[in-house]
Amino acid sequence: LRLQFEPGEPVGVCLDQASRGGAVVIAGRRIELAAAPCPAAESLPGRAERDGIFGAGALQGLVVTVDYEGRRIGFRPRD
Repeated sequence: LRLQFEPGEPVGVCLDQASRGGAVVIAGRRIELAAAPCPAAESLPGRAERDGIFGAGALQGLVVTVDYEGRRIGFRPRD
């Protein structure tokens, strides 16, 4: 699964094809998959190939950390 990290998008986690339900767990937090497909890739900056979008809806209650040198993004629950 390749998710494109678009923090400004209002969605939580959505997939290019309509999901069959389900959720992902990030930093111990269950985030439901969106019932509707993602916005068209052409409308997003970068237009990277991806299976889905991880946006603002999924970030609520999480702290996002960025390790530029290690090229990683981390998530932890807010205290």
